[in-house]
Amino acid sequence: MKFDAEGAEHQVFEGSRGIVQRDKPATICEILHGYVNENVKRFFADLDYRYFLVTDDRLIKHQEIVGDKSYRYKNYLFTPEGRTPTMLADVALQ
Repeated sequence: MKFDAEGAEHQVFEGSRGIVQRDKPATICEILHGYVNENVKRFFADLDYRYFLVTDDRLIKHQEIVGDKSYRYKNYLFTPEGRTPTMLADVALQ
């Protein structure tokens, strides 16, 4: 799933909670520095997802959802803990 709701991501995520709980999809969402809503953090933490900043050549694992200060990299990939190794088997990580 891909989300870019211009600041209303937490509302979109809450609306999709049943689907995310049932299917545990990988999700990409634009996260801007200084605009991360606590509800977005809580949503993914509650569902035991992992966070990766998407860059030009790799995914960078993060413990927190924090937007890139340079605004160069805006997207995060969220993956469910139990499926992360399979989903990212062929991806360069840092």
